[in-house]
Amino acid sequence: MALLLLSVAPVLSAREKEVHARWEELAPLVERRDVETVLTNGVHVRGRAERVLPDALEVRVKKTSDAAAIPKGRTRIPRELVSVLTARWKTHGGRALLTPTLPIAAGYSLALLHIGADEYGTKGGYGLLIGFATAGYLVGDRIDRKSMRVVLVPKRPAQGSSGGQGTCGRIEWEGGIQWVR
Repeated sequence: MALLLLSVAPVLSAREKEVHARWEELAPLVERRDVETVLTNGVHVRGRAERVLPDALEVRVKKTSDAAAIPKGRTRIPRELVSVLTARWKTHGGRALLTPTLPIAAGYSLALLHIGADEYGTKGGYGLLIGFATAGYLVGDRIDRKSMRVVLVPKRPAQGSSGGQGTCGRIEWEGGIQWVR
């Protein structure tokens, strides 16, 4: 049963969603979360998003592929360099629910089967309970991991602006990305 739950955990946690947002909508999606991105200049950055400013993303950089361009520590990444990023965080419901629930279910099953009548059965029963508690924690931990891919979309042109070509901001979809032309 524990192996079955461990094999199902990746399926249960595989719910990374993709969100298209304007820069102004970015703050509630990424602030105080771990982020990872490849900037438009090719630098790979991993860290914790502290604040979203009007002209930059303030990140506490933990890893960077180019320390000269984006140094470690608290750094402001210019808005123009960010186009797509992944935010990751953890909840606690899966671990809180499954860690005690699986040993209770195992204990109930053992009681129904009358396992534990002798000394070896009792020790084996305790081992099973510890194993189920560990499996519950690991499955719950996997379920608690959340991630979201944020694709930044450009600002929409103001209503009635011609953009110099006589168009009113046509929106096209290519590969799930919204482009304003």
